[in-house]
Amino acid sequence: RNIGIAVGAVGGLVLAKVLDAKIGPAIAGAAAGALVGGLIGANIDQKRCELSKIAKQYQLDMEFRPVAVSAQSQKDEAAQAFSMTLRDAQGDSAQFLPNSEQLTPRAREYFLQIAKQYAQTKPPEGAKPEQAKAWQDAMRNRRLLLIGHTDDTGSSAHNADLSERRAKTVAQLLRQNGVPQEQLYFQGAGEGYPIADNATEQGRGQNRRVEFVEVFSDEALAYYIENRRANYALYRSVPSGTAFAEPNASSPSATP
Repeated sequence: RNIGIAVGAVGGLVLAKVLDAKIGPAIAGAAAGALVGGLIGANIDQKRCELSKIAKQYQLDMEFRPVAVSAQSQKDEAAQAFSMTLRDAQGDSAQFLPNSEQLTPRAREYFLQIAKQYAQTKPPEGAKPEQAKAWQDAMRNRRLLLIGHTDDTGSSAHNADLSERRAKTVAQLLRQNGVPQEQLYFQGAGEGYPIADNATEQGRGQNRRVEFVEVFSDEALAYYIENRRANYALYRSVPSGTAFAEPNASSPSATP
């Protein structure tokens, strides 16, 4: 919340400067930016709390981290955007049926609870009219990118296709449970963004995951996608002369 207030205030001042505003409007712009930033920050804090309760209930491995959505946020890491990565401690088969985008009954149950958290768009309790309007404007600009990830077992083409179908399944579940369709995007990243060593089963299990990236403008979403880089350092080595295709992660697509 505090980061949101600070980032919002600076954003309001920058906008006022760009518009060549006088000191009065500039201060008003900073105040409005702080208001919106504080509301978004408080919403993110609350969502993290509720998602952590779901993770504890279902024994899920859930990780939160800020994401860069502008050159400035990349420097100071103070952005109104975050990524939530979800893995099931019971293994890959606990989320989806083998080589399928179909959710298991257990996974559907906890993804439904997660969907309800992302569908919460009501203004904070006790919000004044101007706060409620600022909140509604911020929510209209929200973008949620669902990313499917695999380990590097199998072909890159298969991994890209499977991870996209799984991301699409989760995105559709969110849409069916209250998240506006125009805010939802999905992407199959395949094996291109490992977070653990694929040489071990434990590492491959960590790489099979679903990621939620939440930002609050189209520009922020575009910046995140364009500046993300594949992680080749964690690829397994292959014998000399073996063909090894580069990951073929699809471009983000709006859910149908």
